[in-house]
Amino acid sequence: MKLKYALLHNTGWKVLTMIFTFVSNILIARLLGVKASGDFFYSLAVFILISTILRFGLENGIVYYTSKFPELTGRVARFIIFISLLQVIIGWFILKYFIKEASSYTLAWCIIYVAGNTLMYYVTAFYQAKLMYVSINVIGFLFNFFQTFFFLIIYFSKNNDWLNGWAANLNDAILMIMSCFLFLQIILLASYFYFTNKESFKTLQTNVRFPAIVKYSAFNFCGTVLMFLVLRADFYFVEKFCDKISLGNYLQVARIGQMLLIVPTLFGGVIFPFTVHSKENIAGKISFFCRMLTLLFLVALVILLLSGNYIFVWMLGDGFHLIFPGILGTFTGVYCLTLSIIFISYFEGKNSQKIILISNLVTLLILVSGDYLLVPVFGYIAAAIIFSVSNLIGMLILLYYFMKKTSASIKDIFIFKAADILLLRSFR
Repeated sequence: MKLKYALLHNTGWKVLTMIFTFVSNILIARLLGVKASGDFFYSLAVFILISTILRFGLENGIVYYTSKFPELTGRVARFIIFISLLQVIIGWFILKYFIKEASSYTLAWCIIYVAGNTLMYYVTAFYQAKLMYVSINVIGFLFNFFQTFFFLIIYFSKNNDWLNGWAANLNDAILMIMSCFLFLQIILLASYFYFTNKESFKTLQTNVRFPAIVKYSAFNFCGTVLMFLVLRADFYFVEKFCDKISLGNYLQVARIGQMLLIVPTLFGGVIFPFTVHSKENIAGKISFFCRMLTLLFLVALVILLLSGNYIFVWMLGDGFHLIFPGILGTFTGVYCLTLSIIFISYFEGKNSQKIILISNLVTLLILVSGDYLLVPVFGYIAAAIIFSVSNLIGMLILLYYFMKKTSASIKDIFIFKAADILLLRSFR
């Protein structure tokens, strides 16, 4: 599949899937009410965190090695099945003995959801490695559509007592439904992948470097944890040293910023396997992405300056008057993060993860040090500015190594060209 069509399918279908996921969340919230839905979504967040820890970044190890050595697909798949069984046992132990939030749910459904979330990442990784973006996204969209439709039936049903025969309570029943849809989707995806890639499973290759896969995954996991802290660590300092109004505003600023990261994240999910597959220099296409993102952020900045001082208060209420200065303060940081995500995807594809770790670690150290010294003195706005400064420095580190490894120049990466309009139309 060509890069252009992979990007279109990965972005377009995922946007549609996210819409139905959003509708499902609304229906669940209405079914459960405020208090019960809060408990439910908090528990889901805990389950997803457990799944993230259990995976240890193996999904990216799968993408890298089965992209680079497609003849090893079958061997890697058997290795992942064995690892998954161990992870299910570990997940059961964590849920049973350490996670109190899971106590109001049937333990079996908790384990099934955590295992399903873990396996979904692994199955998705094999599809990414084979550049099968159409099939995986269409199947994912259909399952989200049917799950949303099922919740819609339950919501408008006059009698949901039939659920009590299957689950302890309504929270438990909803977790059961989501777990069932998740596993059905995994079974269909795994079956379709196997029958369309039979030859990859027939190979008798035995030289699979499992320690290399684990090493790659471990580096990726460390980078993911550091990035998670980069996006969340400043919350602690704002909560500790600022008032509740400032914290509420800052959390909204962060949510808006994270929404702007969705598109580069989707792009990065395609750039990573294409970088592994590509026998040509993909740096020119990455530079093009950076130029387009720079142009889009300049347009967004103009719109923000013209209307941001009024639109956020109008949308959210008078208490959110700090959002505008907060977004201005973090704007540079969010822009730098979008470029960093693109560069990180490139370095993952080139197995240069030490560069990613260096960048993320430096960013986090500057963020935490700056917040510790300045937020108690200057408050809310200091956290926003430090976020931008730290992410700017982190992006510059990635930029330096990207330019060092490629022939790209500053002008290639940041200056929009008239020829880019034609390139946008014919990009392939």
